[in-house]
Amino acid sequence: MEPESKGLKTAEEGEGDYIVISEVGRGSFSTVSKAVHRQSGQVVALKQVHLSRLNRHLKNCLDCEINFLSSVNHPNIIRLLNSFQVFKFFCVAVNCTDSDADMLSNKYVVDIVDIIDIANLHLSICGRFGYTCRYAVGLVVDTFICLQVQLTATYKYCLIWLHEVELMSLLQDEGCVFMVLEFCDGGNLAAYIRRHGRVEEHIAKRFMQQLGAALKILHSHHIIHRDLKPENILLSGTQDDVVLKVADFGLSRSLHPGDYAETVCGSPLYMAPEVLQFERYDGKVDMWSVGVILFELLNGRPPFPGRTNVQVLKTIKSSTYLPFDQVILSRLHPDSVDMCSKLLSRNPVKRLSFSEFYSHRRSVPVCFRIYADIKYHQASANAI
Repeated sequence: MEPESKGLKTAEEGEGDYIVISEVGRGSFSTVSKAVHRQSGQVVALKQVHLSRLNRHLKNCLDCEINFLSSVNHPNIIRLLNSFQVFKFFCVAVNCTDSDADMLSNKYVVDIVDIIDIANLHLSICGRFGYTCRYAVGLVVDTFICLQVQLTATYKYCLIWLHEVELMSLLQDEGCVFMVLEFCDGGNLAAYIRRHGRVEEHIAKRFMQQLGAALKILHSHHIIHRDLKPENILLSGTQDDVVLKVADFGLSRSLHPGDYAETVCGSPLYMAPEVLQFERYDGKVDMWSVGVILFELLNGRPPFPGRTNVQVLKTIKSSTYLPFDQVILSRLHPDSVDMCSKLLSRNPVKRLSFSEFYSHRRSVPVCFRIYADIKYHQASANAI
Protein backbone atom coordinates (compact mmCIF):
# COMPACT_ATOMS: atom_id res chain seq x y z
CA MET A 1 0.00 0.00 0.00
CA GLU A 2 1.56 3.28 -1.09
CA PRO A 3 1.27 6.10 1.45
CA GLU A 4 0.65 8.63 -1.33
CA SER A 5 -2.69 7.02 -2.17
CA LYS A 6 -5.18 9.78 -2.84
CA GLY A 7 -7.43 9.03 0.11
CA LEU A 8 -4.81 7.87 2.62
CA LYS A 9 -3.57 10.07 5.46
CA THR A 10 -0.72 9.29 7.83
CA ALA A 11 -0.62 11.95 10.51
CA GLU A 12 -3.81 13.93 11.07
CA GLU A 13 -5.68 11.13 12.80
CA GLY A 14 -4.85 7.77 14.31
CA GLU A 15 -6.28 4.64 15.87
CA GLY A 16 -6.15 6.27 19.30
CA ASP A 17 -8.80 8.80 18.25
CA TYR A 18 -11.41 6.03 18.35
CA ILE A 19 -12.88 3.93 21.15
CA VAL A 20 -13.66 0.41 19.94
CA ILE A 21 -17.03 -0.84 21.19
CA SER A 22 -17.26 -4.30 19.63
CA GLU A 23 -16.07 -6.38 16.72
CA VAL A 24 -18.68 -6.73 13.97
CA GLY A 25 -16.77 -8.68 11.36
CA ARG A 26 -13.49 -10.46 10.67
CA GLY A 27 -11.88 -11.77 7.51
CA SER A 28 -8.55 -13.16 6.39
CA PHE A 29 -7.02 -9.73 5.92
CA SER A 30 -9.06 -7.31 7.99
CA THR A 31 -11.18 -6.71 11.07
CA VAL A 32 -14.20 -4.41 11.27
CA SER A 33 -15.24 -2.91 14.60
CA LYS A 34 -17.97 -0.61 15.80
CA ALA A 35 -16.22 2.41 17.26
CA VAL A 36 -16.85 5.93 18.54
CA HIS A 37 -14.78 9.00 17.74
CA ARG A 38 -13.42 10.34 21.03
CA GLN A 39 -14.08 14.01 20.32
CA SER A 40 -17.22 14.09 18.15
CA GLY A 41 -18.97 11.01 19.56
CA GLN A 42 -19.76 9.84 16.04
CA VAL A 43 -20.37 6.10 15.73
CA VAL A 44 -18.37 4.61 12.87
CA ALA A 45 -17.21 1.31 11.43
CA LEU A 46 -13.44 1.03 11.84
CA LYS A 47 -11.90 -1.35 9.31
CA GLN A 48 -8.35 -2.44 10.07
CA VAL A 49 -6.47 -3.98 7.13
CA HIS A 50 -3.27 -5.86 7.98
CA LEU A 51 -0.82 -5.02 5.20
CA SER A 52 1.53 -7.88 6.02
CA ARG A 53 -1.22 -10.32 5.00
CA LEU A 54 -1.73 -8.79 1.56
CA ASN A 55 0.12 -9.75 -1.59
CA ARG A 56 0.89 -7.16 -4.24
CA HIS A 57 -2.38 -7.75 -6.07
CA LEU A 58 -4.47 -7.25 -2.92
CA LYS A 59 -2.53 -4.10 -2.03
CA ASN A 60 -3.43 -2.72 -5.45
CA CYS A 61 -7.06 -3.62 -4.77
CA LEU A 62 -6.89 -1.80 -1.43
CA ASP A 63 -5.47 1.24 -3.18
CA CYS A 64 -8.32 1.08 -5.71
CA GLU A 65 -10.88 0.78 -2.90
CA ILE A 66 -9.62 3.81 -0.99
CA ASN A 67 -9.27 5.98 -4.08
CA PHE A 68 -12.74 5.06 -5.34
CA LEU A 69 -14.53 5.54 -2.03
CA SER A 70 -12.69 8.83 -1.50
CA SER A 71 -14.05 10.15 -4.79
CA VAL A 72 -17.74 9.20 -4.52
CA ASN A 73 -20.65 10.27 -2.36
CA HIS A 74 -23.77 8.22 -3.07
CA PRO A 75 -26.49 6.97 -0.71
CA ASN A 76 -26.18 3.39 -2.01
CA ILE A 77 -22.40 3.14 -1.59
CA ILE A 78 -20.79 2.93 1.83
CA ARG A 79 -19.25 6.28 2.74
CA LEU A 80 -15.56 6.55 3.58
CA LEU A 81 -15.10 9.19 6.27
CA ASN A 82 -11.34 8.95 6.64
CA SER A 83 -8.40 6.62 6.17
CA PHE A 84 -4.92 6.53 7.63
CA GLN A 85 -1.92 4.25 7.85
CA VAL A 86 -0.36 3.18 11.13
CA PHE A 87 3.18 1.83 11.23
CA LYS A 88 4.20 -0.75 13.81
CA PHE A 89 7.55 -1.06 15.48
CA PHE A 90 8.61 -3.94 17.68
CA CYS A 91 11.55 -3.62 20.01
CA VAL A 92 13.09 -5.90 22.59
CA ALA A 93 14.74 -4.13 25.52
CA VAL A 94 17.39 -5.87 27.62
CA ASN A 95 18.23 -5.10 31.26
CA CYS A 96 15.05 -3.06 31.48
CA THR A 97 13.97 -2.18 35.03
CA ASP A 98 10.38 -1.84 36.19
CA SER A 99 10.74 1.93 36.21
CA ASP A 100 12.04 1.81 32.64
CA ALA A 101 9.00 -0.21 31.60
CA ASP A 102 6.65 2.21 33.34
CA MET A 103 8.34 5.16 31.70
CA LEU A 104 8.04 3.65 28.23
CA SER A 105 4.44 2.63 28.80
CA ASN A 106 3.47 6.10 29.96
CA LYS A 107 5.33 8.01 27.27
CA TYR A 108 5.45 5.96 24.09
CA VAL A 109 4.10 2.44 24.24
CA VAL A 110 0.66 1.45 23.04
CA ASP A 111 0.89 -2.13 24.22
CA ILE A 112 3.28 -4.45 26.01
CA VAL A 113 3.42 -7.91 24.49
CA ASP A 114 5.31 -11.10 25.15
CA ILE A 115 8.59 -11.65 23.35
CA ILE A 116 7.33 -15.03 22.16
CA ASP A 117 4.57 -13.29 20.20
CA ILE A 118 7.17 -11.22 18.40
CA ALA A 119 9.34 -14.27 17.77
CA ASN A 120 6.41 -15.97 16.09
CA LEU A 121 5.92 -12.98 13.78
CA HIS A 122 9.48 -12.80 12.47
CA LEU A 123 11.91 -15.35 11.11
CA SER A 124 14.62 -13.91 13.28
CA ILE A 125 15.28 -11.21 15.83
CA CYS A 126 18.39 -9.61 14.43
CA GLY A 127 19.80 -7.19 16.94
CA ARG A 128 22.93 -6.52 18.90
CA PHE A 129 23.25 -10.14 19.98
CA GLY A 130 22.30 -11.72 16.67
CA TYR A 131 19.77 -14.08 18.25
CA THR A 132 17.67 -16.16 15.95
CA CYS A 133 14.07 -16.22 16.99
CA ARG A 134 14.23 -19.75 18.45
CA TYR A 135 17.39 -18.99 20.41
CA ALA A 136 15.98 -15.69 21.67
CA VAL A 137 12.86 -17.36 23.01
CA GLY A 138 15.00 -19.86 24.85
CA LEU A 139 16.91 -17.08 26.57
CA VAL A 140 13.95 -15.04 27.78
CA VAL A 141 14.41 -13.89 31.37
CA ASP A 142 12.58 -11.43 33.59
CA THR A 143 14.88 -8.60 32.59
CA PHE A 144 13.71 -8.83 28.98
CA ILE A 145 10.67 -6.81 28.03
CA CYS A 146 9.13 -6.66 24.59
CA LEU A 147 7.36 -3.50 23.46
CA GLN A 148 4.98 -2.92 20.58
CA VAL A 149 4.48 0.61 19.30
CA GLN A 150 2.17 2.06 16.69
CA LEU A 151 3.18 5.35 15.12
CA THR A 152 1.71 7.59 12.45
CA ALA A 153 4.14 9.17 10.03
CA THR A 154 7.00 9.67 12.46
CA TYR A 155 10.05 7.78 13.64
CA LYS A 156 11.14 10.20 16.38
CA TYR A 157 9.96 8.01 19.26
CA CYS A 158 12.27 5.20 18.19
CA LEU A 159 15.21 7.58 18.03
CA ILE A 160 14.42 8.82 21.53
CA TRP A 161 14.29 5.27 22.89
CA LEU A 162 17.84 4.59 21.83
CA HIS A 163 18.95 7.11 24.45
CA GLU A 164 16.61 5.90 27.21
CA VAL A 165 16.88 2.12 27.22
CA GLU A 166 19.23 -0.49 25.91
CA LEU A 167 17.57 -2.14 22.90
CA MET A 168 18.35 -5.65 21.77
CA SER A 169 16.34 -5.29 18.57
CA LEU A 170 14.18 -2.87 16.66
CA LEU A 171 11.93 -4.26 13.93
CA GLN A 172 9.53 -2.44 11.64
CA ASP A 173 6.32 -4.04 10.43
CA GLU A 174 4.28 -2.81 7.45
CA GLY A 175 1.53 -1.93 9.87
CA CYS A 176 -2.13 -1.41 9.10
CA VAL A 177 -4.42 0.77 7.09
CA PHE A 178 -7.50 1.96 8.94
CA MET A 179 -10.63 2.90 7.02
CA VAL A 180 -13.22 4.93 8.91
CA LEU A 181 -16.61 4.11 7.36
CA GLU A 182 -20.18 5.08 8.10
CA PHE A 183 -21.78 2.60 10.48
CA CYS A 184 -24.90 0.79 9.25
CA ASP A 185 -26.93 -0.43 12.21
CA GLY A 186 -29.17 -2.59 10.02
CA GLY A 187 -26.44 -5.19 9.54
CA ASN A 188 -25.98 -6.83 6.16
CA LEU A 189 -28.34 -8.34 3.63
CA ALA A 190 -27.26 -11.88 4.52
CA ALA A 191 -28.45 -11.41 8.11
CA TYR A 192 -31.64 -9.83 6.79
CA ILE A 193 -32.36 -12.92 4.66
CA ARG A 194 -31.59 -15.23 7.59
CA ARG A 195 -34.09 -13.34 9.75
CA HIS A 196 -36.87 -12.99 7.18
CA GLY A 197 -36.31 -15.89 4.83
CA ARG A 198 -37.40 -15.11 1.28
CA VAL A 199 -38.55 -11.52 0.98
CA GLU A 200 -41.69 -10.19 -0.63
CA GLU A 201 -41.31 -9.42 -4.30
CA HIS A 202 -41.83 -5.68 -3.87
CA ILE A 203 -38.97 -5.59 -1.33
CA ALA A 204 -36.69 -7.51 -3.69
CA LYS A 205 -37.55 -5.01 -6.42
CA ARG A 206 -36.71 -2.08 -4.18
CA PHE A 207 -33.37 -3.64 -3.27
CA MET A 208 -32.62 -4.23 -6.97
CA GLN A 209 -33.48 -0.62 -7.69
CA GLN A 210 -30.96 0.58 -5.12
CA LEU A 211 -28.32 -1.96 -6.13
CA GLY A 212 -28.63 -0.78 -9.72
CA ALA A 213 -28.12 2.81 -8.61
CA ALA A 214 -24.92 1.83 -6.80
CA LEU A 215 -23.62 -0.17 -9.75
CA LYS A 216 -24.21 2.81 -12.03
CA ILE A 217 -21.62 4.72 -10.01
CA LEU A 218 -19.14 1.84 -10.29
CA HIS A 219 -19.85 1.60 -14.02
CA SER A 220 -19.22 5.32 -14.53
CA HIS A 221 -15.84 4.96 -12.79
CA HIS A 222 -14.98 1.78 -14.75
CA ILE A 223 -14.82 -0.22 -11.52
CA ILE A 224 -15.83 -3.86 -11.15
CA HIS A 225 -16.59 -5.06 -7.63
CA ARG A 226 -15.90 -8.81 -8.04
CA ASP A 227 -17.28 -9.74 -4.62
CA LEU A 228 -20.94 -8.75 -4.67
CA LYS A 229 -22.83 -10.89 -2.16
CA PRO A 230 -25.37 -10.31 0.64
CA GLU A 231 -22.60 -10.09 3.26
CA ASN A 232 -21.13 -7.11 1.40
CA ILE A 233 -24.42 -5.25 1.10
CA LEU A 234 -25.21 -3.25 4.22
CA LEU A 235 -28.53 -1.83 5.40
CA SER A 236 -28.92 1.60 6.96
CA GLY A 237 -31.51 0.41 9.48
CA THR A 238 -34.27 -2.06 10.18
CA GLN A 239 -37.30 -0.03 9.08
CA ASP A 240 -39.31 -0.44 5.89
CA ASP A 241 -37.51 2.50 4.26
CA VAL A 242 -34.09 0.90 4.75
CA VAL A 243 -31.34 2.08 2.41
CA LEU A 244 -29.06 -0.49 0.79
CA LYS A 245 -25.33 0.27 0.63
CA VAL A 246 -22.71 -1.65 -1.34
CA ALA A 247 -19.56 -2.16 0.75
CA ASP A 248 -16.24 -4.04 0.90
CA PHE A 249 -14.47 -3.08 -2.31
CA GLY A 250 -11.38 -5.02 -1.27
CA LEU A 251 -11.34 -7.08 -4.49
CA SER A 252 -12.44 -4.28 -6.80
CA ARG A 253 -10.33 -3.06 -9.69
CA SER A 254 -10.43 -0.64 -12.57
CA LEU A 255 -11.48 -2.25 -15.85
CA HIS A 256 -12.18 -0.19 -18.95
CA PRO A 257 -14.47 -1.31 -21.81
CA GLY A 258 -12.77 -3.89 -24.00
CA ASP A 259 -10.34 -4.92 -21.25
CA TYR A 260 -10.41 -8.21 -19.38
CA ALA A 261 -9.28 -9.48 -15.99
CA GLU A 262 -7.99 -12.94 -15.14
CA THR A 263 -7.55 -13.11 -11.37
CA VAL A 264 -9.76 -15.72 -9.72
CA CYS A 265 -11.38 -13.99 -6.76
CA GLY A 266 -14.69 -13.62 -5.00
CA SER A 267 -16.98 -15.91 -3.02
CA PRO A 268 -17.79 -19.25 -4.71
CA LEU A 269 -21.59 -19.07 -4.37
CA TYR A 270 -21.62 -15.71 -6.17
CA MET A 271 -18.78 -16.17 -8.67
CA ALA A 272 -19.58 -16.26 -12.38
CA PRO A 273 -18.80 -19.53 -14.20
CA GLU A 274 -16.14 -17.89 -16.37
CA VAL A 275 -14.22 -16.94 -13.20
CA LEU A 276 -14.63 -20.43 -11.77
CA GLN A 277 -13.26 -21.86 -15.03
CA PHE A 278 -10.14 -19.63 -14.95
CA GLU A 279 -11.23 -17.74 -18.06
CA ARG A 280 -10.69 -14.06 -18.63
CA TYR A 281 -13.71 -11.92 -17.78
CA ASP A 282 -15.19 -8.44 -17.81
CA GLY A 283 -17.79 -6.47 -15.84
CA LYS A 284 -20.50 -9.04 -16.52
CA VAL A 285 -19.21 -11.06 -13.57
CA ASP A 286 -20.93 -8.48 -11.36
CA MET A 287 -24.18 -9.03 -13.27
CA TRP A 288 -24.02 -12.74 -12.49
CA SER A 289 -23.61 -11.90 -8.81
CA VAL A 290 -26.64 -9.59 -9.00
CA GLY A 291 -28.64 -12.49 -10.46
CA VAL A 292 -27.62 -14.80 -7.62
CA ILE A 293 -28.57 -12.14 -5.06
CA LEU A 294 -31.96 -11.59 -6.72
CA PHE A 295 -32.64 -15.34 -6.76
CA GLU A 296 -31.66 -15.59 -3.09
CA LEU A 297 -33.96 -12.71 -2.17
CA LEU A 298 -36.90 -14.35 -3.91
CA ASN A 299 -36.21 -17.91 -2.69
CA GLY A 300 -34.36 -17.52 0.60
CA ARG A 301 -31.36 -19.50 -0.68
CA PRO A 302 -28.74 -19.20 -3.45
CA PRO A 303 -29.40 -21.10 -6.70
CA PHE A 304 -26.18 -23.10 -7.00
CA PRO A 305 -25.02 -24.65 -3.70
CA GLY A 306 -21.53 -25.97 -3.06
CA ARG A 307 -18.73 -25.62 -0.53
CA THR A 308 -15.91 -25.18 -3.03
CA ASN A 309 -15.36 -23.57 -6.40
CA VAL A 310 -15.41 -26.99 -8.06
CA GLN A 311 -18.70 -28.01 -6.44
CA VAL A 312 -20.40 -24.73 -7.34
CA LEU A 313 -19.21 -24.94 -10.95
CA LYS A 314 -20.43 -28.53 -11.19
CA THR A 315 -23.87 -27.46 -9.93
CA ILE A 316 -24.02 -24.61 -12.44
CA LYS A 317 -23.05 -26.86 -15.35
CA SER A 318 -25.54 -29.58 -14.40
CA SER A 319 -28.50 -27.19 -14.04
CA THR A 320 -30.87 -26.96 -17.00
CA TYR A 321 -33.22 -24.46 -15.38
CA LEU A 322 -33.27 -22.15 -12.41
CA PRO A 323 -34.20 -24.17 -9.30
CA PHE A 324 -37.14 -22.06 -8.13
CA ASP A 325 -39.35 -23.56 -5.48
CA GLN A 326 -42.57 -24.35 -7.37
CA VAL A 327 -44.81 -22.79 -4.73
CA ILE A 328 -42.74 -19.62 -4.73
CA LEU A 329 -42.56 -19.62 -8.52
CA SER A 330 -46.34 -19.61 -8.82
CA ARG A 331 -46.48 -16.37 -6.82
CA LEU A 332 -43.79 -14.46 -8.70
CA HIS A 333 -44.35 -11.98 -11.47
CA PRO A 334 -43.06 -13.45 -14.76
CA ASP A 335 -40.65 -10.57 -15.25
CA SER A 336 -38.87 -11.33 -11.98
CA VAL A 337 -38.21 -14.89 -13.14
CA ASP A 338 -37.01 -13.73 -16.53
CA MET A 339 -34.73 -11.18 -14.91
CA CYS A 340 -33.02 -13.99 -13.00
CA SER A 341 -32.76 -16.04 -16.17
CA LYS A 342 -31.15 -13.23 -18.14
CA LEU A 343 -28.69 -12.37 -15.38
CA LEU A 344 -27.77 -16.01 -14.75
CA SER A 345 -26.88 -16.94 -18.29
CA ARG A 346 -23.83 -19.20 -18.26
CA ASN A 347 -22.66 -17.54 -21.47
CA PRO A 348 -21.44 -14.04 -20.59
CA VAL A 349 -22.15 -12.88 -24.15
CA LYS A 350 -25.85 -13.66 -23.65
CA ARG A 351 -25.94 -12.36 -20.09
CA LEU A 352 -27.44 -8.94 -19.45
CA SER A 353 -24.87 -6.18 -19.53
CA PHE A 354 -25.02 -3.46 -16.93
CA SER A 355 -26.45 -0.98 -19.44
CA GLU A 356 -29.25 -3.40 -20.36
CA PHE A 357 -29.97 -4.15 -16.72
CA TYR A 358 -30.00 -0.49 -15.73
CA SER A 359 -32.04 0.80 -18.67
CA HIS A 360 -34.77 -1.78 -18.12
CA ARG A 361 -34.63 -1.12 -14.40
CA ARG A 362 -35.44 2.55 -15.03
CA SER A 363 -38.09 2.07 -17.68
CA VAL A 364 -40.83 0.75 -15.36
CA PRO A 365 -42.17 1.67 -11.90
CA VAL A 366 -40.33 -0.21 -9.18
CA CYS A 367 -43.62 -1.08 -7.49
CA PHE A 368 -44.77 -3.00 -10.55
CA ARG A 369 -41.88 -4.91 -12.10
CA ILE A 370 -38.13 -5.12 -12.44
CA TYR A 371 -37.66 -6.08 -16.04
CA ALA A 372 -40.12 -5.37 -18.83
CA ASP A 373 -40.79 -6.66 -22.37
CA ILE A 374 -39.60 -10.23 -21.84
CA LYS A 375 -42.01 -13.09 -22.45
CA TYR A 376 -42.55 -15.43 -19.53
CA HIS A 377 -41.38 -19.01 -20.01
CA GLN A 378 -42.59 -21.88 -17.85
CA ALA A 379 -40.16 -23.13 -15.22
CA SER A 380 -39.01 -25.99 -17.42
CA ALA A 381 -37.91 -23.49 -20.05
CA ASN A 382 -35.93 -21.24 -17.74
CA ALA A 383 -32.66 -22.46 -19.19
CA ILE A 384 -29.47 -20.90 -17.98
